[in-house]
Amino acid sequence: MKLTPLTFLLISLTVSAYADSKTDSAIAAVLAANQARNTALVSHDLKALDRILAPDFNYTHSNNFQETKESHIGSLENGLRYTKYETSELRTNIITPDIVTLNGFFEQTKGKDGNMKSGKYLFLAVWRRTGNSWQLTSFQSALPPPVK
Repeated sequence: MKLTPLTFLLISLTVSAYADSKTDSAIAAVLAANQARNTALVSHDLKALDRILAPDFNYTHSNNFQETKESHIGSLENGLRYTKYETSELRTNIITPDIVTLNGFFEQTKGKDGNMKSGKYLFLAVWRRTGNSWQLTSFQSALPPPVK
């Protein structure tokens, strides 16, 4: 079968549109999962957080402290509370159809026993598709550079 230039163009546009819709769908799903995590932290919904965090979740804080899924949820079970957790200036990068990175800023107020601290940080998050859902597998935070 010989493809005419018009047929080739139509096939290419169809494949490109399909790929774009899958890309848009993955990005929308990761952004929704990110917002669900933000909400779970502030509402102290540990069941939701357990679903959102991957079994191999690793969180490296801006002070180099590291947490696993178990220790992160454990800190919340032991009294850590978030009264604010918001992400902004989000940028996505599709690494594979099942791996998406999310970069941006997060602003939080958190603490224990009423001793609350606020801050704004940079972050890199790695989201992985597991079945039909997206889970956070790695989160790295950093202090933003000083304002000059």
